[in-house]
Amino acid sequence: MPDSTQKEENLRVTFIPRQTGLAQTFDINNEILKDFIFYSEGYYEIPYVDIQKPEEKTLADSQRVILARFETTIPDKAYAGQKLEYLMKAEDIVVSGNEETREESNIFRIPSEWVNTPHLKIRYNRPEDKFYVASFGEKTILNENLIERSDINGPKWSELPINSRLILNGIIGVNLFKP
Repeated sequence: MPDSTQKEENLRVTFIPRQTGLAQTFDINNEILKDFIFYSEGYYEIPYVDIQKPEEKTLADSQRVILARFETTIPDKAYAGQKLEYLMKAEDIVVSGNEETREESNIFRIPSEWVNTPHLKIRYNRPEDKFYVASFGEKTILNENLIERSDINGPKWSELPINSRLILNGIIGVNLFKP
């Protein structure tokens, strides 16, 4: 915290996310807090910095319709307090972790060790105007309900409503919005 006598040590933070209700403790490097604006206890401001690399736009991409917008906040030290956004343009996408090596535009890579590679497959069904999700990760929670893990060769699909919240392995939150 500002004016803290703790200089070289990490700050230990415990919080209880609404989505899981389970207490989690992290050691946070004080350097991460340098950009926070503290007003008083419990009231602070976090600046928004877009960490997504600008995509090279092609004519085909610019003409594609955006089906959904995904947003996540990554708790890893390198990205702490920053949001990552992904615009879904393909009818099938893969949500994957930092071990992902593919660079295709239908892959939403979340640079965190807490996300399995691959973790989710999300599909848009145009005739129904609905989204569906299949989970391949260790643990996936959709709107506070556990999704059954499926085999990558035989996905088990669950409906994914707009304005949903996914929790990957109890740590990474991903929100789904209309564009």
